[in-house]
Amino acid sequence: MTAWQLFRDVSAAELITLSACNTAMETSFIDGVSTPRGLSSSLVSFAFAGGARFVLSSLWTASDQITADLMTHFYAKLGAGMDPVHALHEAKLAVRRSTGPIHPHYLANFRLEARNTRIVSSRLATPQ
Repeated sequence: MTAWQLFRDVSAAELITLSACNTAMETSFIDGVSTPRGLSSSLVSFAFAGGARFVLSSLWTASDQITADLMTHFYAKLGAGMDPVHALHEAKLAVRRSTGPIHPHYLANFRLEARNTRIVSSRLATPQ
């Protein structure tokens, strides 16, 4: 999915998950769109501009297997009726339980944001 498709096609989506590596990273040139200095140009910003309420994205490269496990647990928690904030928190705990000791690098990579609010932890939100 391109940045333009996120803007054009996700109209009022409750949640967009961008689980590929580096999807939260800012850039000055994305999918053929050059952005003026000071404007956000991440895939996350395009998803919000398109109407998404929540966006789950990654800050850096992560393990494919751990990411797959995290997404499996995350969507299971959502399917059980949990809100995205608690679902992500519980999914991270489930991955830690299933893999044993794991370096925080592999789970801290994933960030959940809500429109006009940045989730600063799995339990706290602050207005921007």
